[in-house]
Amino acid sequence: YVAFANGTIIKDAAGTVNGIAIPEFAALSLEYAIVLLPGLTFTPEKLNQMESDAIRISGSGASVKRLRNIVEIQIDSPSNERLSELAEKLESLKEVQYCSLISARPIQPPGDIAPITPSYEAQQGYIGVNGVKMDYAWNMGLNGQGINIRDVEYGFNQNHEELNERPVFLMNGMNVSPEASEDFTEHGTAVFGIMMADKGAYGVSGMSYGANHMVLFPEWQSSGYNRVYAVSESVAASVAGDVIVYEMQTNGAQGEYGPAEYNNVIWDLTKAATDSGVIVVAAAGNGAEDLDSFEYMPYMNRGNSGAIIVGAGSNNSGRNRLSYSTYGARVDVQGWGQGVYTSGSG
Repeated sequence: YVAFANGTIIKDAAGTVNGIAIPEFAALSLEYAIVLLPGLTFTPEKLNQMESDAIRISGSGASVKRLRNIVEIQIDSPSNERLSELAEKLESLKEVQYCSLISARPIQPPGDIAPITPSYEAQQGYIGVNGVKMDYAWNMGLNGQGINIRDVEYGFNQNHEELNERPVFLMNGMNVSPEASEDFTEHGTAVFGIMMADKGAYGVSGMSYGANHMVLFPEWQSSGYNRVYAVSESVAASVAGDVIVYEMQTNGAQGEYGPAEYNNVIWDLTKAATDSGVIVVAAAGNGAEDLDSFEYMPYMNRGNSGAIIVGAGSNNSGRNRLSYSTYGARVDVQGWGQGVYTSGSG
């Protein structure tokens, strides 16, 4: 993916990308047999609405306008070496803001870390006084009523007894890849259980059980793995006040896992969403990466995307960061990373 400066992308009335108004780009296009594709799937109407909301809510529509300047580039005989070589050449052009290489392979979700959590004696202790005090909120009538939730990850078991009669869905027109194993999809079952499980006479109760619905936007479909598409579709389906959960991590600057928004395109999508009033809650990642380190300076220099970044902490009175959790000033809060009793096996 490449983000260009304003006025450099040539589009027709339907939004089709017909060219790039940079002389040097023509030579690169011939050298690498570049094919230009729309970078993101937003309709012009949706972008106009988001820009209007961003101006009203945040005072500026610049972050949404930036999405119009992102294109996807495909080349002949792609390899990591050729793509990195092209990215370096493109980023030397003053009209190019950044090039972002997106993994073509599914990235492990931020799930449980071995050994398996040993005790469930407290069961849903995370909803009580030693957790987020959700039971106190319930007593005030606050259970998610009126909220629309979107979840971006790999899959979930809609037939689980905690979820099969709940307003939880797979986004229309999307599917979960048959190649996605339970190591990937059952993480989503656990997340859906924490948030939307039936508050009945058995099993666990979802913390936001009263929400209008929770919809999965899978990264990995039968057509292939495409995180950017899943995130952009979740943003396109949201309006101010909706909540998007990023149950994702990405390959970080120190060789392990960091937040998904470390990637430039995901950061831009996130910033546009939060500026237009959408609430984004994102995993910090299970890589023990230091976001305040030198390696992360370019990421931190972008500023705050507006997402609520969540790390993993202990469930005892010390509330210490768990050893595997990514950390730093950019991490806003931490939740229990152990002893979480929920549906599925995640």
